[in-house]
Amino acid sequence: MTLVSRSSLLLLALILSCAIGSSADAQSKKDVKLEVGSLPPNISSWGTIVSGKNPGKKFGNGTTYVVEFWATWCGPCRQSIPHLNQLYQTLKTRNVEMVGISDESEKIVKDYLRKKGPGMSYTVVADPSGTMQDLWMKPAGANGIPTAFIVGPTGRIAFIGHPMDPSFERVLFLCSEGRYDPTLMSKAQPLLDAANRSIKARDWRQAHRQLDEVIKLDTWVFSDKVEKKYRLMIEFEGRNDEAFAYLDSQVDVYSSKADVLDDFVRMMVLDPDLPKVPQALLEKTIAAYAQRAGEESPEYLQTMAMVAHRNGDIDRAVDLQFQAWMNSSPDYRPAKKAVLDAYKAEQVKGKGSGRGKGGRR
Repeated sequence: MTLVSRSSLLLLALILSCAIGSSADAQSKKDVKLEVGSLPPNISSWGTIVSGKNPGKKFGNGTTYVVEFWATWCGPCRQSIPHLNQLYQTLKTRNVEMVGISDESEKIVKDYLRKKGPGMSYTVVADPSGTMQDLWMKPAGANGIPTAFIVGPTGRIAFIGHPMDPSFERVLFLCSEGRYDPTLMSKAQPLLDAANRSIKARDWRQAHRQLDEVIKLDTWVFSDKVEKKYRLMIEFEGRNDEAFAYLDSQVDVYSSKADVLDDFVRMMVLDPDLPKVPQALLEKTIAAYAQRAGEESPEYLQTMAMVAHRNGDIDRAVDLQFQAWMNSSPDYRPAKKAVLDAYKAEQVKGKGSGRGKGGRR
């Protein structure tokens, strides 16, 4: 074989190896899948930052990141913005960064923010190239917006889903407190998947057993599954009295957890899809919450203001929300002031129409 032919063969082999390598790289990138427990994608740029600060590009540095995909035209996205904004105001002092990413132009996003005012205090990004969607949404199999990703302080993805999902807030708080455990979540996920299959098959007994197994893993982390069991008994099984008895027992179990008791009170009073609970159960839960959190706690006062508002006592709601605002630390006051202002506006409107104090409107 001549030197030329040998060189040609070597060149051909090199080209083939590069082609195979490139194909393998492309395939590996194509096959990347994002799920809870995965490392987030590497990013070189967030896109154009329209408002807020540059959140940085390093994950796993002790900071919890919320990466949320939204659009100005999306109704559910607009509905979730106040919730996200309040969470950010509450948690920004706990090393929580929040980034809202739209694939619309900078002008469209900027015009929306101008009309919105201070209602989106977290970082907002315009990414019309769709680069971030390609990096996050597609590998996660997420087809709709809003979709939120939580990247925990250890640099692992802790949540993928709708930002109004109750578990979103729970996971975010756990991450902000450094108590999110991916290993624990990986143990729970097969049981949760099995429970969902049982619910779909209307095998209620099996679903309850599987949810109980999840709760046993960590009663605090999975306290939202207590609510899921309660809703299951009421909404699907029609066992209201048993559901009330179950919730009553769980108030005792969680008597030392103010945040869980707060969740229970809000669920009992504010969810329009659930029946009214016995007054004794509501009073017991509120009393346990007050004892644990303290009646001067801003969180307790704000929830009691919401209860008063739900019962039509707008004057009491204003009074309690004012106390919640005054008792809050400076970082948390803006969010509580916004609620107070809304109550006051309703109070003025109500007095103008001659509505009296108290009673459901």
